[in-house]
Amino acid sequence: MRFRNLVLRQTPGKNDTKGGPAGAAREVLMEVLALGLNHQSAARPLREALYFDSASMAAFLRSWLAASPREGIVGLSTCNRTEFYVATRRPDEARRRLLEALERAKSLDLSANAAAFYSYLDAEAAAHLCRVACGLDSLVVGEDQIMGQVRQAYHLALDVGAASGILNLLFERALRTARRARTETQIGQGNVSVASVAVSFIRKVFSNPSQHNVLLVGAGETAELVAQCLLEAGVRSLAVANRTAERATALAQRFGARTARFDDLAHAVAEADIVICATGSADPVLTAEMMKKAMARRGNRLLAALDISVPRNIDPAADDIPQLFVYDMEALEQVCEENRAKRRSEARKVEAIIQAEVERFVAWTASLDAEHVIGALRRRMEQIRLQELERYGGAFPASEKDKLDRFSASLLNKALHDLTVNIKSVNLDSEDGLLEFDVLCRALNLDPVGQGARDEGPLSDDSPPPTAEM
Repeated sequence: MRFRNLVLRQTPGKNDTKGGPAGAAREVLMEVLALGLNHQSAARPLREALYFDSASMAAFLRSWLAASPREGIVGLSTCNRTEFYVATRRPDEARRRLLEALERAKSLDLSANAAAFYSYLDAEAAAHLCRVACGLDSLVVGEDQIMGQVRQAYHLALDVGAASGILNLLFERALRTARRARTETQIGQGNVSVASVAVSFIRKVFSNPSQHNVLLVGAGETAELVAQCLLEAGVRSLAVANRTAERATALAQRFGARTARFDDLAHAVAEADIVICATGSADPVLTAEMMKKAMARRGNRLLAALDISVPRNIDPAADDIPQLFVYDMEALEQVCEENRAKRRSEARKVEAIIQAEVERFVAWTASLDAEHVIGALRRRMEQIRLQELERYGGAFPASEKDKLDRFSASLLNKALHDLTVNIKSVNLDSEDGLLEFDVLCRALNLDPVGQGARDEGPLSDDSPPPTAEM
């Protein structure tokens, strides 16, 4: 399904014979392309290679904007996905250029990995983004952190100036859909964050966490959630280590834990029974050599290390060290499968919400033109006028009701005159006109699609802060 009315009006050059006479207006369809990969389509090494942190994503968006100033773009990168949404008139060409830009940004040759990328257009792209925001496309179905990550990705694009009009509408719709999913279904019930699932995994490996000491490497948002879940699980002791000592101290003090020296992690590892690594480092923090030293100090005591970082922060070579058991994100799959089974019925409910929201979004965007908005405005004002006549008309004699009706109708027409003229003058030669109409409809509670007022309020920004998607 295509967003049929989302167009840019271009003026062809003198030699553009397809466009007719020079200066004639030609409508060119603006489409939305979604391109990316995730844990279902790509192996972990490729996902890690294409991961963007906030700084590198901002640089990538600026680079795209410099090369394609008329094509808006939003990029979303988490531990299990990297995908982009582009507003473009030439989706096939945009797809090719986007893959080339990724190759340049990451110094990769993606020619052998073409099958790992998925792509969607228009309504399918909108449905995919809604599924992502609702947590249906996550490793842990229904996890609630991805909604915040989608919002963060959208705000980053806004800050960079890369988000275009249709992408603004699309991301606001996706976030609204996710909010409905959270409030109207139980898709978010149970263990849904990477932190809670990690601790659930520990419960399966260690029947009694209260007998074990835990070392948490990292002090970011994910590490904070892990610390909370560990204390709820009742671990015997918790130590926090981080490259920035101040952040480790702040997190430790908050949860009554102690700090461990980051420059002597081998000693801290040797004292722990369980190590959880949750950092944002680009290189392994716990190297194989470091882990060998730690295991040598432990004698024959077993050690479990859980790496929930992307990229991995425990050196893969550590897998071969005796008495050391390293678990990474893929080791959580069993817990995730149990999680999915509990949520299948709720996921079907969310899918129904998504379908309704996407259909409404397609109709909504198609209705954003002057005639539809003016019609909706007049319907809304007439509805209010008739309600007020019904409310106060009884205070007037029957002989005066006809005059009252004509007076109120005339007053309404005069009040709407300037507003109607201004609406007709809104510039639709760019996507900004769509936003102007959208803001107007939100402000006046208009519904160009139907016959009444809109049934949805402004987007709430009260969802939890982003941490890490599963």
